[in-house]
Amino acid sequence: MGHSNSLYLPLLHVPLLILPPQPLQSGFRVAEAVSLADLPATIASIAGIEQTPFLGASLERFWTSDSTPTLPRPAFAGTRHVALVRNGWHYIRTKNGEELYHLGSDPDELRNLAVASAPPEALQALRREVDSLLDESRNPHLEIGAEGGS
Repeated sequence: MGHSNSLYLPLLHVPLLILPPQPLQSGFRVAEAVSLADLPATIASIAGIEQTPFLGASLERFWTSDSTPTLPRPAFAGTRHVALVRNGWHYIRTKNGEELYHLGSDPDELRNLAVASAPPEALQALRREVDSLLDESRNPHLEIGAEGGS
């Protein structure tokens, strides 16, 4: 399973260690999913550069009290996959369909609830949210599936 074509959590959940010039509180951990797209903005922010052309948002928002955390954005893999982890759900959309996993009851992502005879209401909400985020970002990945996941 290559990282460039998969959005399952074992490949997305990768530790990241940041050692800024000024120490932060010891052992600080960010529990939310973040993106590698946030690293350039984080490095610029730590270096004191306020205006940057980077698309990501600085991770500094998690350890400064004057920052407001933002909602996670979708993760992209290649040009055919998009995923969003939100409120204990992991939603994946590809050209071949959709997958939905409840991470609390299925942390190994073995039961795709998107194909269940009665999919959870979370499926419709995550579909709409991914569509909205893709539209907002005007991302070239807009060709990924249609509403309803086909």
